[in-house]
Amino acid sequence: MTMINFLEAVKHQLHQFVETGHSKPVHLLQNQLINDIYDAIDNKQMVMLTSNQKIYKGYINRYDRERQALFIEQDKVISMIELKDIKRLKIIPQRS
Repeated sequence: MTMINFLEAVKHQLHQFVETGHSKPVHLLQNQLINDIYDAIDNKQMVMLTSNQKIYKGYINRYDRERQALFIEQDKVISMIELKDIKRLKIIPQRS
């Protein structure tokens, strides 16, 4: 699958946000997580992310497919979190 096809597939599922849980198979969780990451990046939405070590609240700066990691900006500090360490990702609704 090329990068373009992958992004097109993600675009079709942008509004199907479901908070991650442990009841789904790992590959489905990871696909949903990646969809949510692109959704948050495309719409410049704030997220709350829980990893193995810490809770982050900020904006996803970018997703690195090779490293399977995302970079989140919180209080002008950018942190890298590997997908395997993410326990929960919640998109914070924007106020109108």
